[in-house]
Amino acid sequence: MSSWRKIMAVGCTHGPLICPVAAAAVLEFKRQFEPDVAIDLGDINDWAAFRTGAGAGDLDQDLVEDFAASKRWLEMYQPTHRCFGNHDNRVTKLSNHPNKIIRFAASALFNDLAEVDRENGTIVKPYRQRGGWHEFGGTKWGHGWMYNEQAIRDHAEAFGRCVIAHLHVPGTAIARNLLADQAWCVGMMGDPYKFDYAADRRNTLRWGHGMVWGYFSDTQSHLYLESWPCRHGEKEDVRWML
Repeated sequence: MSSWRKIMAVGCTHGPLICPVAAAAVLEFKRQFEPDVAIDLGDINDWAAFRTGAGAGDLDQDLVEDFAASKRWLEMYQPTHRCFGNHDNRVTKLSNHPNKIIRFAASALFNDLAEVDRENGTIVKPYRQRGGWHEFGGTKWGHGWMYNEQAIRDHAEAFGRCVIAHLHVPGTAIARNLLADQAWCVGMMGDPYKFDYAADRRNTLRWGHGMVWGYFSDTQSHLYLESWPCRHGEKEDVRWML
């Protein structure tokens, strides 16, 4: 009989947009829980300046600050595994840009973060629906791709039992299939008050901090969603179920 191991996952820190209070709470949980597997589900960077169709405000973003924030997070959290998110993937795509200045900047940032992963011994998956998942205990762990009101359920129906980030909204849903596959979204680790580019979107009122944690064997997993509202730097009411 296979032994049970501990696992946890968070996502969507978005570089300098991270909420330091939420980050501190998660790091304290990790210290107490001592997981065998700690996953970052992606979007450790925001990279607004690399966004397709970036405007003046995006282009003014400090790439050095973005890189420094993501590097600090990786050094503190030290994930055993992580995935690229759609924001992280901007530098991957632009590493082949025809503009040599853009190509150089994107490649340099990509390589510098890869060096942090090497130092941490982190296993990294690309931003792909095929091949972009870590798998533990019969559950897939990846960033996520779809974005709509039923996106958590849609991920369960498309990929089976899985844990994602991407949506910034903590939650869980069951697939409409005979297996009743379940999917979880860990929410976000960013501070929604810092996301100026999304300030007018009503759905951001649902954004919240959270993580998924639990236990897994070779064939199955028992997982729990821990979530709490974003308090914009105030002390957050987090009660860990340890």
